[in-house]
Amino acid sequence: MPRRSNQAHLTPQRKQAFLEALRACGVATRAAKIASPNATGSGLSSFKDERKRDPEFAQAWAEALEQHAGDLVAELYRRAVSGDQVPIVSPKGEIVGYRTIRSDPLLLAAVRAHVPEFTPRSEQTVNANVSKGPDLGLGKLSPENQDKLRAILEDELAREQRRELDESTPNGDGPSACQTSEDTLP
Repeated sequence: MPRRSNQAHLTPQRKQAFLEALRACGVATRAAKIASPNATGSGLSSFKDERKRDPEFAQAWAEALEQHAGDLVAELYRRAVSGDQVPIVSPKGEIVGYRTIRSDPLLLAAVRAHVPEFTPRSEQTVNANVSKGPDLGLGKLSPENQDKLRAILEDELAREQRRELDESTPNGDGPSACQTSEDTLP
């Protein structure tokens, strides 16, 4: 019995399901399985054939992968800069507050991606000079990248100073243990 053509198998709904899954997961094999749950194997060859045959589908495929990559970068930025709120649990098992967990390695990876001149040597210079004050020792970076990195570091220092000020405010004028949004423990 002759096989039906790939085109007959790929309805607009299956194509759309594949593209949506590809945007979500970024893996073509996985997206093909999601879009073709009854297929033997992954069903990927049908989608690859369609990509070769249909330039619009090929463009949509590329855009789905690009959107997935953008989502990954956005998540990296969120984890590095905004962080995740993690509950602080008392010995009795009650949630008494929250602390923010950020990822310094992800922040460093983001800086390296956007500021290629930021090398391990310049990292040591920055780390050594951050606590000294406004002169951050960024002489090895281009002036534009020095300004970008200085702004990032100054914003983080200002945020840390605000947090310390809020924590030191007496008589409950600062955040309570139940309202804490930064790294405070009861």
